[in-house]
Amino acid sequence: MVLDLELPQWDGLRYVSELRKIGLSMERPWIIALKAEVTAEDVDAAMAAGCNDLLAHEAPQADMMAALESADRALHDHGNQAAG
Repeated sequence: MVLDLELPQWDGLRYVSELRKIGLSMERPWIIALKAEVTAEDVDAAMAAGCNDLLAHEAPQADMMAALESADRALHDHGNQAAG
């Protein structure tokens, strides 16, 4: 799931926290969050809320690809553990 944390009508970190609390139909979705500018404090807050990655909107394509590959590996590894 790719989620913009800065939409004006809601608090993105609160939304992520609520998703983690209530769960979804899939088991623990991987959340890649986006913000206009990212500080170390933003990363800490995003991870505490339940995000798996936080990228700036203008992050290089390679950063987004790395985040998607991390998600793919994590979900693939989780699927193998569940099957085993």
